[in-house]
Amino acid sequence: YPETVAMNSLLFAAVALLCCLLDVSCQNYGGCTLPKGGSAKRQQAVSQLESRGYEVSFGYQDFNTTCKDWSPDCFGENPSSPYGTWNIKTPLLGNLSIMKPFQIGANDVLVFYGCTPPPARYWSLDLQVFISDRKWLFASLGDAQNQLTLNVTDRTKPFDTEILVVAGGDVQTRNDVYDAFAGIGVSAATFNTIPIPDTTKIGVDPIGEGLGHSVWTMVLRLALCDNKPNCKAYQTAEYPVLRVSPKVKRPLKPFPVYPLRRRGTGTNETYLTSALNELVAAVVAQYSHLKHTTPAPLPALLVNGRDCIKKRENCVGGTRDAIYMDGDEPLLPAGTVSGDKLVPAHGVGIHPDGPRWIIQDNPNDFVVICGVLHEATGKATYVNVAPYGVKREISTGAVVDTDLAGSAAMYIPKNKQNKLLYAYTFKRVCKPDEKFCRHIPYWGFPSVPLGDNITLVERAYLEKATKVGPAPDELLRPYVIHFTE
Repeated sequence: YPETVAMNSLLFAAVALLCCLLDVSCQNYGGCTLPKGGSAKRQQAVSQLESRGYEVSFGYQDFNTTCKDWSPDCFGENPSSPYGTWNIKTPLLGNLSIMKPFQIGANDVLVFYGCTPPPARYWSLDLQVFISDRKWLFASLGDAQNQLTLNVTDRTKPFDTEILVVAGGDVQTRNDVYDAFAGIGVSAATFNTIPIPDTTKIGVDPIGEGLGHSVWTMVLRLALCDNKPNCKAYQTAEYPVLRVSPKVKRPLKPFPVYPLRRRGTGTNETYLTSALNELVAAVVAQYSHLKHTTPAPLPALLVNGRDCIKKRENCVGGTRDAIYMDGDEPLLPAGTVSGDKLVPAHGVGIHPDGPRWIIQDNPNDFVVICGVLHEATGKATYVNVAPYGVKREISTGAVVDTDLAGSAAMYIPKNKQNKLLYAYTFKRVCKPDEKFCRHIPYWGFPSVPLGDNITLVERAYLEKATKVGPAPDELLRPYVIHFTE
């Protein structure tokens, strides 16, 4: 079975590559196509690089879902954002095209020349160290590059447009790639670098192949496309990623460690505290005939990959473009899970300690989350809330800000700030007339079996003013209440 999957992936990659080399548009998904001759330009750049003493091989970019029906652990996958990866053959990992992590030579870079995705609420690329020092780190090297920071011809229109992205750790190779593409007419306004900073300064194993060298992964996030068919077409296609390697190795010219973007603007959501408290009280009053837990805020998790690297902890692939208001879903434990109890082996970068519940198949057994629509306050680009089964770290689906909007008015209709708040219900089976309710299946896929603990996660992505995730102390945390008979 694994061999069949590998052969199919290789076949699909070969077909995609053949299309591009024959100048057939591989990026025609109803939106952007490369400028006329775009795939020919890619091959011209390859020829230029080969004439300068480089070898060029091909990998590919694709999107996938981490969680399958047979997955023992679903890694806390975000249901609103399937993840894309760059797939590069790596001898240490068996050269399988289905492997998402990769290694590259010290002087190598990876190159994507193509189109940005169709218009969406959020899009980013994030180069992460996956394994170093024999530990699973899954940690960002710095800030993600997103639709607010990536260079394109018109920065006000970052989607459906031409882009060149170079990722790696050697400044000289990056410069030669830039020169090759500039030489065949690609605008420098579209050039982007995603660097691997000096590994001795960030504290990871050196760039290279084989044992004793870091393993990397490129994580792409694409959430909430305006046109779902175009988005699906983009995500189901495979696009070439070039691996550019000098034939003669040379001393590495490393990139510096760039400063991180600063979170926070000085403005916050405390002006909504009274309204949020009123909303929580109104929800409790609405279901006064039921027992309920004390309203509890979800703790905020501040993800910083460099901190995880320094502490040799697992950062679970989190991004600085988001703030995670997390219940008790441990995401990716570095150790093992016995039942629902975390037994860490050597430290966990993210280990929430928030509320969790067992929700039965009973109409009077449910959880209500009350919070702020952070995108409506200008503190985020998009927000979602997702239930997770703690044992498998599996979500059964998310609701986003457009689903949440209007829900608070059911409880506090006279409060003029209700349009900035939400109150949403999660239960095993929602009635047809329960507009602001999402069911949590207990059979099929995805599902959380009866008797397993469930928690909630609120994500707030990308504050436009700072081009990074919001500062947690500038957001009001959501409250969760469990009602039972």
